[in-house]
Amino acid sequence: MPVLNPLPVKLPGIPMKNMQGALLNIAKSCKDNSNFNDTIGLDLGILKEVSPAKPEDGTPNLTVKLASGGHPILHATKGEYQGYQVWRDSNDGKGFILANVSLYADYLDLFTIPVAITGTVWNYKAIYIAKGEVVGKWSPIVSILVFNNSTTK
Repeated sequence: MPVLNPLPVKLPGIPMKNMQGALLNIAKSCKDNSNFNDTIGLDLGILKEVSPAKPEDGTPNLTVKLASGGHPILHATKGEYQGYQVWRDSNDGKGFILANVSLYADYLDLFTIPVAITGTVWNYKAIYIAKGEVVGKWSPIVSILVFNNSTTK
């Protein structure tokens, strides 16, 4: 009959200073396995559950610059939104009016630039569209000085 080790058997220890590294190696080994999926990752605590973003909390990060033809080009990250409404105030006394809806991150405003020797400041603001409805919060107002091409030649 074989001789058994007396109980309790002392298991080899893992130094505490290396515990985080050991756990990271185990997590990486799990994620590299071809059978790994999000459900397993959530169950093991390797992945964090991401709550879906609330469309009503979104604010476009609107920026504006001049395109090569002298017209303003606006940019806003779309993310999970369909697009965004672009509102323009061309300083003609009418205030902000709906310029267009952009379904792309970039929007080139081809509205006719008035002839003015000193140029005109145009202000823009935007708001997201999700599922065909306006959602979220208004972007901060961005401004740009536009010139008519015929006056800048």
